[in-house]
Amino acid sequence: MFKTAVGQSENPSAKEAVQEILMQIQTSIGDTIPKAGILLCTTNFDHSQIITYIRKALPGMELVGCTSDGEMSSVNGFCDHSVVLMVFVSDMIEIHAGVGRDLHAHSREAGMEAARSAYSRMKQQRGNERFAIIFSDPTDIGASDVDFGIAAQLGEAFPLIGAAAAEHPKQRTAYQFYNDEILTDSAVILLFAGPVCFSFQAQGGYAPLAAKAKITSFARYVLYRIENDHALAFFERTVGEGYSQFMTYCCAIFEEGLKGFCLRRVNSVDPKLGSISLNGSVADDAWIQIGVTDKTSVIASCNSSLRDAIEAYPGTKPAAALVFSSARRKTVLEGETVHETEIVHEYLNDIPFAGFYSFGELCPIEKGTVPRFHDTTFVTLLIGEA
Repeated sequence: MFKTAVGQSENPSAKEAVQEILMQIQTSIGDTIPKAGILLCTTNFDHSQIITYIRKALPGMELVGCTSDGEMSSVNGFCDHSVVLMVFVSDMIEIHAGVGRDLHAHSREAGMEAARSAYSRMKQQRGNERFAIIFSDPTDIGASDVDFGIAAQLGEAFPLIGAAAAEHPKQRTAYQFYNDEILTDSAVILLFAGPVCFSFQAQGGYAPLAAKAKITSFARYVLYRIENDHALAFFERTVGEGYSQFMTYCCAIFEEGLKGFCLRRVNSVDPKLGSISLNGSVADDAWIQIGVTDKTSVIASCNSSLRDAIEAYPGTKPAAALVFSSARRKTVLEGETVHETEIVHEYLNDIPFAGFYSFGELCPIEKGTVPRFHDTTFVTLLIGEA
């Protein structure tokens, strides 16, 4: 047995919001105490009170989550300021939370700590870990080694799907939630083990402006040469603008042997070296394609992510879905953000779902490959019992 339930409230009162959410959840699972839950909410709520009320009402439930730049769920759809709680009930699947701290200074070690702390609580299903959901501090997440730390504990190319915490533009700090704690500079995970089915798909929204070109010299996220040109000269020739405008473009990074890609943005340039720094690291033998993100490409990628995840799902019908969309996509959609949630409803019908707008997404490009940081991307994760 594997069941999920979702609650969502826009009530500004922490107590009343949690009461409303618990009533919604109880209509699906009754008085059963869930094994684990995911909490998503914007930064203008009293997180301490919300967590206290949830933990008191659902004792023993392991809790992770983060702040967001807007939430979506199967209950109320898209909301700019709300609280969302998704809970999981199962008699066979084990689900445990983990946390890694000091992420900015020691990202690999933080990943190892998060995986180790979740794995250490596994009992009957130890050794049958299938995937993990991650919520991370957004600072330098594109250059973080947190995924390598998790892989060191759980295995190379272990499926890791999630997103970086976010906040509304007027706020300054994004938070991560771990049981009773409200954290920064951390990564929290929810580790699933046992007879669980899942599928995922990340799809970036961009329209190409030029052909793919080989990255011939780079160091992590700094591009020095593309084909036979300095990276800066290549960009200037491709987009026909000064480098002050490069941040408005996106870059699709293709890896050798993979059909998919991950999106990056330009963070900075160095005119003296002729180099360009991206907001995420680059793999060996990679190609780059410069493009733009518009409403059409955002909507198309949302459709593709959901459709491909559903087609790849190995079971009969998922019991739950999680979706993560980039806050930059929300900006591109302007007042039409609700369209993404409407598309999710169309594809999932009566399947409970929850998600949020993030400051970067984490997901493998394809099944069996290592997780990658994504920008301006829509990620779908489907979960059910095997």
